[in-house]
Amino acid sequence: MDLEQLKEGIDLDGDSGNDPKVVPEWMDHERFRRGQGFFVRHMSTALFALHVSITAGFGAQRIIEPIAFNKKSDTGPKARLRYIKTFIHAALWHLQDVWDETTLAHRSIVTVRKIHKAVREGIEAKHGGTKRFVTQYDMALVQVGFIGATITYPREFGINCTREELEDYVFCWRGLGYLLGIQDEYNICSGGYEQAYRVSKQVENEVVYRGLLAPPPDFEPLSDAYIDGMNQYANLKVFTKESLIHYATGLNGMSLPWLKCTWLDYGRIMLYRFYVFLFKWMPGFELFLNYMLMRMYKNFSYLIEKELAKFSMLSKCPN
Repeated sequence: MDLEQLKEGIDLDGDSGNDPKVVPEWMDHERFRRGQGFFVRHMSTALFALHVSITAGFGAQRIIEPIAFNKKSDTGPKARLRYIKTFIHAALWHLQDVWDETTLAHRSIVTVRKIHKAVREGIEAKHGGTKRFVTQYDMALVQVGFIGATITYPREFGINCTREELEDYVFCWRGLGYLLGIQDEYNICSGGYEQAYRVSKQVENEVVYRGLLAPPPDFEPLSDAYIDGMNQYANLKVFTKESLIHYATGLNGMSLPWLKCTWLDYGRIMLYRFYVFLFKWMPGFELFLNYMLMRMYKNFSYLIEKELAKFSMLSKCPN
């Protein structure tokens, strides 16, 4: 699999129609649980990698269009709420048995598929059916957004792990991709770690970086709203899109002509690198941040309960 093959799914419905209650033949539950455990052990570092990926990902037209359409993150407070819920959903998928339909995690997966369906139908109707959205290709890009930075730059984000642990994490996301409705042909994790790494690098270079060279019109307002929301949670201006994108592009030795960082931004970049140093060399620091994230997870889990109730009236996920 490569990026060109993924693009063959650009006109295919982003939901495969599979039954999330049916476990695929290739599933190895023990290996899946090991992959879940990788996320739990490295929750804070994996979420920092995701945070950087989200910020850079606003430069990709295919990713940003549905986000702009649903208007759920076009202000700081709305973005804060939306991405806290994203974290809670992702945490659930790694903390509970997503294959057990009685768990909150399984219901979360089904609800996310309903949300994707609603966005897909709404934005396609707006465009008069002339363009497909939230397709198999788009879902693959989102999958890269969730795990790409973690598996391609684990050391650079402060993750101390073995190749086997990364392979288990990729296998876990093969399962999560299946549950989210991604066909195996477009699931970047279906071919194991090597394939997921290769495709993630291609997306980084040919989709995200190229998009950032000439960002789409919604890039500025949505990235600013996202950063504002994250800073509201921290109660400090720890993040700017300039510092995070500089950090992201610097991982691969890239640069953007339009990107101008202030001396404060360079100070923030030094702070991120200091965090990474602590993650790598002071295990207690990662444990402490994981503990704080678990507290946040418990404090905000009610948001997912409300979301599940809201979407319970929609038609059932395709069987």
